Amino acid sequence: MLRTLSRSAVVFELSRRAAARTHLIFLLVLVAAVLISCAAPPKQEPAPAPAPPPPPPKTTAPPPPAEAVLYVTSVRLNLRGCPLTKCEVLRVLTRNEKVVLVGEEGAWARVRPVADDKDGWVISRFLSKNPIPAGPRPRKPVPPPATPSAPPPQQQQPSPPPSPIEEEFVR
Repeated sequence: MLRTLSRSAVVFELSRRAAARTHLIFLLVLVAAVLISCAAPPKQEPAPAPAPPPPPPKTTAPPPPAEAVLYVTSVRLNLRGCPLTKCEVLRVLTRNEKVVLVGEEGAWARVRPVADDKDGWVISRFLSKNPIPAGPRPRKPVPPPATPSAPPPQQQQPSPPPSPIEEEFVR
């Protein structure tokens, strides 16, 4: 086949074959490099064992604070699911019902009623450290009505002096 082609065609054909071989060799080298990198993962040195944690300090922890028991001062108080008035009412607490203070947020107190152990939120101004005494609420003293006293004598006002202007009326 090479004998029937012109010299330039032969050179072209040989250069094309050389380029194809070069591409094939490059491709084979690339595949070999990928296979070698996948076949032999790098050796990893074992990580040194972590140092044991330091022993905890030998001080005694203060005892947990005693739970603050509070009493409901309102006749009825809504126990809510969150510290907002638009939140769901979980139940209604009654006057002098015992609750345990869990936390506070602004004007709200998170409490746990002693009766059922379900946390909820109430407005903290309706809680007291002391129960409300039973019985009628003491009334504020009402001042006695003022006795009507004799009105002060009215002073008679003097009549105004006659006007110095003389007026004539036309009919």
